[in-house]
Amino acid sequence: MGANDNKLTLDYSVVVRLSALGVSLCKENARMMAGVTPGSGGCWKWPRHTMPNGYGQTQYGDRVISAHRAVLCMVTGATMDIPMDACHRCDNRGCVNPDHLFWGTRLTNMRDCMAKGRTKKSHKPSKESASVAEMLITKG
Repeated sequence: MGANDNKLTLDYSVVVRLSALGVSLCKENARMMAGVTPGSGGCWKWPRHTMPNGYGQTQYGDRVISAHRAVLCMVTGATMDIPMDACHRCDNRGCVNPDHLFWGTRLTNMRDCMAKGRTKKSHKPSKESASVAEMLITKG
């Protein structure tokens, strides 16, 4: 937690929605959600550290993980080691609104990414990766 975290407050609408979802606002959860504010499109903006790729980052237990994953764990009761991706319906990487988040497999997440045009436009596999793929296909 940063030095400015003591100045952050809980937004009333965030508290109301989390309560409706059955989330206990214990000290740890309240501290994590402090400063989160509703924004455009219903997204909740992450107020603290954001990685260069736009995802928020937070301390959760004894680890640093993505903020949207921490919020989804908090809301669903899942452990942070759940073998699923925390996905965004809204495609806003800085959003931590639990109504915009869902658990998905890596395949589901990648298909969603491709369907919404969020992948790199031009990816040409190298000869090496193409030959590895060919080997896997012929062996499979």
